[in-house]
Amino acid sequence: MDQACTMQLNALLIRYDGEVSLCCQDDECTFGLGNVFNKSIAEIWGSDKHRGIIDKVTKPGGRREFDLCKKCYIFSGFQDETLSFGKQVARKVKSILMKSNEFAWEKGLINVRNKNSIATIAEKIF
Repeated sequence: MDQACTMQLNALLIRYDGEVSLCCQDDECTFGLGNVFNKSIAEIWGSDKHRGIIDKVTKPGGRREFDLCKKCYIFSGFQDETLSFGKQVARKVKSILMKSNEFAWEKGLINVRNKNSIATIAEKIF
């Protein structure tokens, strides 16, 4: 619940009737951001209401202020498990990168032993 949310920074969701929802969880448009048939997308996106909500939910603990955000399944334990699994995969990929670089060096496929640069790249990626 204390994790900040940035889902609404990635897309603007517009329903068939023109109502704008904050995120994929807001299918009933409970935040009341506006309707694209009445306001421009720029007006809705840049509105004080939209910016105020984003300002709150993108801060740790800010999602507690909104009932819909409190029930969000994306930021439940499911996400924690997904992040943990992602970190395990990242460690495995880094290990594979390091081993493949060492193998290429030993087989003469590369003429520079750049184990440190592979590790640096892997750290930046993961």
